Amino acid sequence: MDLSRYLSVLSDLNNYSQNEAFKQLISQLINRIAENKQQTEIQASIDEVHAFTRASPVNYYTPSRIYILNKIGAAHFYGDAAFKFLSDILTKNYFNANSIIEELNAYLRDFSDCLERISRSYNVLTEQGFVPHKIPNDIFELGVILPTEVTHDEIILFEKQLHRWNLTVKMFNELTSGETSNPKLISIEKGSPLQVFIETYAPTAACIALAIERITAFYKTILEIRQLHTQLEEKTGMKWEAVSKHEKQLYNNLLLEIKKLIWDRFANKNVIAEEKRANELDNHLTKEIKFIAESISKGVDVEINAPQPDPEPIQKSESPSEEDRNQFERELEAYRQKLSEISEIRDHGSSLKNLPPRSEVFLSMLSEENSEFVDGDDKPEEKDEEKKPKKK
Repeated sequence: MDLSRYLSVLSDLNNYSQNEAFKQLISQLINRIAENKQQTEIQASIDEVHAFTRASPVNYYTPSRIYILNKIGAAHFYGDAAFKFLSDILTKNYFNANSIIEELNAYLRDFSDCLERISRSYNVLTEQGFVPHKIPNDIFELGVILPTEVTHDEIILFEKQLHRWNLTVKMFNELTSGETSNPKLISIEKGSPLQVFIETYAPTAACIALAIERITAFYKTILEIRQLHTQLEEKTGMKWEAVSKHEKQLYNNLLLEIKKLIWDRFANKNVIAEEKRANELDNHLTKEIKFIAESISKGVDVEINAPQPDPEPIQKSESPSEEDRNQFERELEAYRQKLSEISEIRDHGSSLKNLPPRSEVFLSMLSEENSEFVDGDDKPEEKDEEKKPKKK
């Protein structure tokens, strides 16, 4: 685990005022239940807790940061996961106030213990000179989290994944800016899963983030369809093939939709003007979108990490001239536009956190011969001379 990324998460969590505010809200809820207050007062406390957790920055975490959060055992103390955990306590003990109070007090104790560990780790790392990870302005990170099932801890399969993602980013760079150089590798983090971070710029990040968001929405739709299919099969005996054909059509529509959005919103005018190359990129774009979709279906987490925006500009002069006011308004408008773009990329690029664990291959309707994914089945065969027995 990269200590700078680990420290970045600890820095978010080690917020004394926010943590104390959360503990006070839980204590207030416990007191109102213990004092047998009116249901409206208890519900008001629950609503306050919900509003607080909904505003947590943890809700915008990408899969790699959620992985760190889970590793340190803090996931159920922050953001939407915290409210879900508390809601489960309230629901399962609905008719037993004493059990609710007991479990909420235990939750508070566990939270305090967790905060102590976070604070201790944060202080040790900062005292030794480590600093939280920070993404430079105008740079975005493509994060690819590869489970063991994809690489099998083998160098050749990991190298294939790196090569394939290099081609993906390179294609998007050329499509959006005309840039044809290879992207830069930021870091590789050993572990299970392997994590790779690649440097991208705003247009490429926006393209990949858009693809992630649409693919995630598609998978959620597929899950809903399959749940309905199970119910229909139980009631009507409807065959799986009918649903499978529907999935294929949805998937083909998804590829076309994403490709059209990327061409319309992000394609560079100079690239479009070169008809021959534009046609080649159009074909490549379909393959890269499909590769991203298949990667996600095989359990690979794909994310876009956005830089922290600069502070909003302020008017320096108390009595600015008209020219200065106009200049400031232009700067403010440009800043807000950039902030909006970063926010959209950040939200789209973290969409995969909304999917349940992918224990199955979602895209079972894809035929193997058309697959863009690389995995253990792509191991190169031995050369003929390597197969021959050595002469004595």
